[in-house]
Amino acid sequence: IYIPNIRKAFGNMQLKDIEPIHIYKYLDYRRKKTRDGKGGLSIAKREMSMFSDVYMKAVMWGLIVSHPFKGEVRTDGEKPRTRYVENWELNEFLSLTPKKKGDSTRVVQAYTNLKILSGLRQQDLLSLRLDQLINTGNIEEDGIHVKPLKTRHNTGKSIIIEWSPALKQAVDYALSVRPVSTSQWVFCTRRGQSYYHPDKNDAASGWKSIFGRYMKRAIEETKLKERFTEHDLRAKTASDLSDVKHAQMLLSHADIKTTQRIYRRKPERVKPAR
Repeated sequence: IYIPNIRKAFGNMQLKDIEPIHIYKYLDYRRKKTRDGKGGLSIAKREMSMFSDVYMKAVMWGLIVSHPFKGEVRTDGEKPRTRYVENWELNEFLSLTPKKKGDSTRVVQAYTNLKILSGLRQQDLLSLRLDQLINTGNIEEDGIHVKPLKTRHNTGKSIIIEWSPALKQAVDYALSVRPVSTSQWVFCTRRGQSYYHPDKNDAASGWKSIFGRYMKRAIEETKLKERFTEHDLRAKTASDLSDVKHAQMLLSHADIKTTQRIYRRKPERVKPAR
């Protein structure tokens, strides 16, 4: 999904002609988000990370002698978001009722509940299949088997989110509101297909539209005043857990510093000096 943008900028250049200055120019250009919200430094850095991996392969294959910008490019970090979704805001968000039979209201609510409990990323939740829900008949045994897509090609680790009464109830509800009860996906379209398409540039565009329309309704029809993102919901999951190590494991972060710096947003309560 990153290659099309890289091709637009570098497709006509030779491998040996890429220099650090070209990478800096690209980052400066891509860090400015477009009107539709695409772009930004975070995406630009991911694109350049993949581009760097391509150059490592080029060196391995003998197409060039050395990597022209490895270790030569430094990027300014983006300040982490501080938006913390309060409990009352989440309750307001989940309070909408369907406008008509068969609309996506209940699906978004089921998705949100499961996201809060599991902490799963969008791509992993939208890719969740029935065969990943392992239940031996005892709610205390096994759970949801997930190999996070983001870490599949580096750490490759899988996690099992153990069943709890709340998690089992959330999954059962999600299955009950699906438009196609025979689909292999926990969250599916009206055709029974997944909302996540990794081969497309915007892999979850359909779901993002549904979630965006629901958020618009919530702002207009409830006491909710400030929008939040799906990343903010993951941050709420991490923030509300008392144990940061638990939060790290649930969110599948390789480094606990990521959990602490970016996802632990709940204001700290401290006692006064006297």
